[in-house]
Amino acid sequence: MTRYALAKAVATRLTFGACLLLCPMLAASRLAAAETSANWPSFFGNDQAWSYSALDQINRDNVKHLSVAWAFSTGEKGLGATPLVVDGVMYLVAPSNRLFALDAATGRQIWSYSRDTPQGQVGGVGGATGLALGFGLVFEGTLDNHIVAIDAKTGRQVWDTQIEDYRQCKCTTSFTPILAGVKVVVGARGDIAHRDYITAYDAKTGKQVWRFW
Repeated sequence: MTRYALAKAVATRLTFGACLLLCPMLAASRLAAAETSANWPSFFGNDQAWSYSALDQINRDNVKHLSVAWAFSTGEKGLGATPLVVDGVMYLVAPSNRLFALDAATGRQIWSYSRDTPQGQVGGVGGATGLALGFGLVFEGTLDNHIVAIDAKTGRQVWDTQIEDYRQCKCTTSFTPILAGVKVVVGARGDIAHRDYITAYDAKTGKQVWRFW
């Protein structure tokens, strides 16, 4: 088995392992709220990873009448991941890790956040992997293998934690951050002989809580 194949196999196992570890940690009491919520606070929509909304205002009978209400350009090629929407504010990320908060009704930009990140492909990932929301913060894994927390109202960086030095490990975040209780969990992977892992951080401080290989 080549180093690339081995790394890919390990990453696959870790992603599956992350699900096994995280699913019991997610609060079942949030299921009822998720069924009727107008928010989309995580990559998959809710803790059960439905990837669809239970809202029924748009249906098969009226979908043909939809038209463009507004458009917003990040100035880059496409988006980095699924936009999140909470309380009328849309949060989206561009491939370069630039983060934007918009008025979901009008498309008006509320704030933007950017950081210096390496150009091109790092550790097999060429763009942002996604966002998570909680505790008034937006969590983002970066191309230079950090996890950052941004104030959801102001766009101000609250904390910034390095997962591992990407220049040594040639690795970066492998999937969207996942909020599990008071912890935010993210994985790291690389396309070289690198021991992949998932790490949990205190969502309010960015302090590492545990790491699983």
